[in-house]
Amino acid sequence: SVPFTHSLRAFRALLPTPPVNENDVNEELSNAWIQQFYQTKTCPPTSNNKMISSLSDPEARLYQGRALYYRRIEQHTRITVFEGGHEILHGAALHWLSQQRQRSAATAWNLQQESSSSSDWDTVAPGDAAAGH
Repeated sequence: SVPFTHSLRAFRALLPTPPVNENDVNEELSNAWIQQFYQTKTCPPTSNNKMISSLSDPEARLYQGRALYYRRIEQHTRITVFEGGHEILHGAALHWLSQQRQRSAATAWNLQQESSSSSDWDTVAPGDAAAGH
């Protein structure tokens, strides 16, 4: 299994401004911050981090009851750390892909369901191209 630290470091490599102090556990996505997250399995608090709750996140159903620990969006890149293993949650990933439009400058990050039928959600396999925790 691949640790979620790999996903966090890959996401960090895409940031326009990387962390300044890699040894500062209070600096989001620094090596120290990522290591603390991995060792404690708890997202360290940061000023930039929008803490998400599985109960309050409107996309939580796409994760089929898995806990959501961390999400960050930077330009055209998003990372979500959720309870799981080395896996891709196909339903959320395909749902996100279906929201994208060809030749659109903006990436659609809002994964709200277009259909009002709850049965559509029930048939979605687990999904998000994100990091399992």
